[in-house]
Amino acid sequence: MTREQIFRSTFANAFAAYTEWVEVLEAPVKKLPISSFTSFSLELGKTRFENHDSTGRALSGEQDFTITIYFSKPQNDTAGIHNDHSDDLQLAQQFINDHIYPIPLVLPGDTFRIDDVEIVSVEPMRILAGQSRYTVVVNARYWFSCL
Repeated sequence: MTREQIFRSTFANAFAAYTEWVEVLEAPVKKLPISSFTSFSLELGKTRFENHDSTGRALSGEQDFTITIYFSKPQNDTAGIHNDHSDDLQLAQQFINDHIYPIPLVLPGDTFRIDDVEIVSVEPMRILAGQSRYTVVVNARYWFSCL
């Protein structure tokens, strides 16, 4: 498998098992069916190669990724919305910060190794009157090395 396939499949599967949420494709929160809550999407972002050998072959780097958690709460339940946002964010932080995500083993044929993951930032929560669907957006990155 490629580096992205290894990371995506291992991270998404482990996060789904840890949180008991289903992975969905990224979508505007208003377009998700109510049965999709609580769920998450995992989107891979920009890759930066940091070290190269003398032939120009990439030796290591990092790739951004975003976890979007989708949850629902009755309209105008401000305290409940804040509590759910905080609880969902805490699960994501524990998963990454407490190293619950198991760094994948290197298998025969793998050309890259996943080295570590880190939370970079969390998007601010927005509560608009009349809404009942919300997101928690966690921006993170993982490091990789060439084998």
